[in-house]
Amino acid sequence: MTTHRLASSVLLALVLSVLASSTASAQILIAPTPPPSSRVTIAEAPLESAPHQRPLWRAVAAGAGLLGGAWALNVVGSGLWMLAPTGVASADLLVPTWNGHAAAFFDWSLVPIVGPFAQMAYVDHPEWQLPLLAIDGLLQIAGLVTAIVGQVSRETVTRDDDGPQISVVPAVSAQSLGLNVTGSF
Repeated sequence: MTTHRLASSVLLALVLSVLASSTASAQILIAPTPPPSSRVTIAEAPLESAPHQRPLWRAVAAGAGLLGGAWALNVVGSGLWMLAPTGVASADLLVPTWNGHAAAFFDWSLVPIVGPFAQMAYVDHPEWQLPLLAIDGLLQIAGLVTAIVGQVSRETVTRDDDGPQISVVPAVSAQSLGLNVTGSF
């Protein structure tokens, strides 16, 4: 066990020395330090928090999620419905069918917002398909309206931080060797 810890410590020291030497050489090659006479010292003033306006991103995300979720459920549900055999073959070759269902039913499911309402013309069982399609279409419209309202509306925010901050720290234990990365955004 002691040999393992010693090997881990030596490996960590080796990695850190390589990182330190490559960082130092990169600084010399990329940005040599200017001579003392030409250095300009800038006093670091605290960043002032300036309020600014931005869209209501939570509402935009919720609306996009509602629209996309309802649309995806419509596409998946329509696809599964098209896979269900009806036992009826199409007698009319001018009407393309898919397991006895009108192919246009699935084709319209690929169109968001308008699709569920257009699908109503191709339903096989109107007693339960019409309400489902109406609810799905209304959910898609509600998602679109919510996303638009979130984009048009503005909220005032004050930035108190300097921006994203990331910290990388070596991590050593008896069982592992690695890096811990933490940050705030």
